[in-house]
Amino acid sequence: MRIVMFDDRLEIHSPGSLPAVVTTANIRHTHYSRNPYIAGALTDFGWVREFGEGVDRIYKDMSEFFLDEPVYDVDANSVNLTLKNNIVMRSFRKNNDLESRIGSDWDSSNFIEQAAIGMAYEQGNIKTKDVLKQVENYSATSVRKALKHLTEMGILERIASAPTSPNQYYKLIK
Repeated sequence: MRIVMFDDRLEIHSPGSLPAVVTTANIRHTHYSRNPYIAGALTDFGWVREFGEGVDRIYKDMSEFFLDEPVYDVDANSVNLTLKNNIVMRSFRKNNDLESRIGSDWDSSNFIEQAAIGMAYEQGNIKTKDVLKQVENYSATSVRKALKHLTEMGILERIASAPTSPNQYYKLIK
């Protein structure tokens, strides 16, 4: 197997063709392991949840990040998968989605708040230190103030076991 990363795509080249029952047309619905022994071991170790999960996850994740569907190129000797990345369109679509979910609060948010909202949107949850790394020219006080403001506005929810919990994090509500 060979994986090659470019600015605009990720290419995965795997030797051998698809199993006889799987085609590029039915790959999302027909689950067949090319190596059931390896697949079984990965499942036993808990590294994968079920057979056929990978293809479904690829399509789901590409869709969630507003990217084109995967492109399979199959011949008798190899399976090549191309996952395209379009950072400009992905950012544009993400911002449009956030604007529609958050409304006028998005336009009135400052840089730190928009960065925090974007990170929570993409990652599911964030910690203060994560936002601080993203907006490195700003102080920890500014980041904490922005997160508090977003919580008060009902955009983020603060999850913590205690008021000063080191494990606290924030997640997007809207």
